[in-house]
Amino acid sequence: MKNAIALLSNHLDRIYQAQMKGTLGQEEGDRMFAMATAAREAAKQSWAEYTGHKTPSVPKGLKSIPARYRGVAKEVLAAYTEETRNLNFRASDSVPSEIAVQIMDLALKGQGYNGFDPQALLNVQGHVVLAREDSVCVYVTPGSVAQGVMGEDEYGLFGRELRIWWD
Repeated sequence: MKNAIALLSNHLDRIYQAQMKGTLGQEEGDRMFAMATAAREAAKQSWAEYTGHKTPSVPKGLKSIPARYRGVAKEVLAAYTEETRNLNFRASDSVPSEIAVQIMDLALKGQGYNGFDPQALLNVQGHVVLAREDSVCVYVTPGSVAQGVMGEDEYGLFGRELRIWWD
């Protein structure tokens, strides 16, 4: 089961890479991504039930996140929680920068991480796709934030998006 979860996570990454390279249409890629995400989450739940592990409780602060963004918040929290961490993660949808700050504050339990401060996301004009690529990573629209204002270690175009990463 753990291998199935890892394979599905790898498959999600390959779908995203193909979309960014333009070798997979956006609509088809979105459909495949949604199916693989649902399968991975079902596999995680089955594994938890099989092994008797309880899924981590949802932090009380999640109620402060608007309902339409709670699904993304749950994904991010799972990726950053020790029991279910995913070092190769990308949220299924973007959120406004103000909501991204709230989500990352919850995920990091109010602590910084590898030089990342969630408040830095307030510098982004628009939406943010939260990710984890071994460390904190976000994807934004090019031109929505200037280089260096967030204390990032990497800043550059990745397909049609701007990738910002901290280590």
